[in-house]
Amino acid sequence: MQESPESPTDIQTGQVVGTLSYLKGLDRARHGVPLSQSFKFLNLSTIFREDFPGTRDAQIGSEFDYNPSSPRGPHTWNILWPGCNGILQSPININTSRVIYERPFQINYNLENLVISGDFLNNGHSCAFYPSRKLRAMYGVPHAEREMYILDEIHFHFGNDLQHGSEHSMNNLFFPVEIHLVHYNSRYENAKNASKYRDGLVALGVFMEVGFGPPTELDRFISTYVPRIAIPDNVGVPAILDINSILPYNRDLFTYYGSKTTPPCTHNIRWILMRTHKTITSQSHRLLYYLRNHENQRISRYGNFRPVQDSTCRMVEANFRNS
Repeated sequence: MQESPESPTDIQTGQVVGTLSYLKGLDRARHGVPLSQSFKFLNLSTIFREDFPGTRDAQIGSEFDYNPSSPRGPHTWNILWPGCNGILQSPININTSRVIYERPFQINYNLENLVISGDFLNNGHSCAFYPSRKLRAMYGVPHAEREMYILDEIHFHFGNDLQHGSEHSMNNLFFPVEIHLVHYNSRYENAKNASKYRDGLVALGVFMEVGFGPPTELDRFISTYVPRIAIPDNVGVPAILDINSILPYNRDLFTYYGSKTTPPCTHNIRWILMRTHKTITSQSHRLLYYLRNHENQRISRYGNFRPVQDSTCRMVEANFRNS
């Protein structure tokens, strides 16, 4: 295994807090505590970036939606975008009894323990964080171990209750939130160019549960910035994010080859799903719950997750022994 080209700064993470009884209430969620001044930040200025393929469509806000009764809802995507009718579609259900285990995959994430700056916005479909500059984030990607991948964006999928929200499922069970960290291969100029190649894009998915405990840095990020992007705005707000607040310490993973989960649903993504979930507070989940779309409706009303697709006998691999 090659050595990591970057050495990140250490940052502590916290635990999590919450209460599950909030969906009936309309009370205003409180703003959280700002990130600790003791952290060492990257002082990055916002520069032009190429969006992850499809992000520009998402920002338009009228290209597709998640309303099952809408003429542009998920049930029509395969008609409006032929790529969504392909055989390698995502998301899928991970059936752990059919996974090929004990593969020697070991991903290395260079941005772990690092706080980075960027722009955080509501694009009408989700909230997304875009780093201010190209950051060499990950290597050791399954079946592309020698390639270095650059972090392009981080976005959130969530639903209307605690039983729905994630795009992928584990043994037919869903999580309230799934966060995607999207990367592109550093040998290509940007994500748009990388999307033309089989080794071009990698999406790392982390499941989030809603639970109890003291708030984490991710909770503080959500409580600080999500209220500022409640209404869609393609400009967004400057933000700083502790990557360590998203990634689980355990590096057990599932991986398969699939597609984008939004139109045009192109088959060009290596998916990595972390086995271990993390936890956010009920207050954080509530703030996501009340984000609005371009029609001034809650994004969570129908959720922003694509229904699970047929796995079409695809091989799902894991880097740990199934016990």
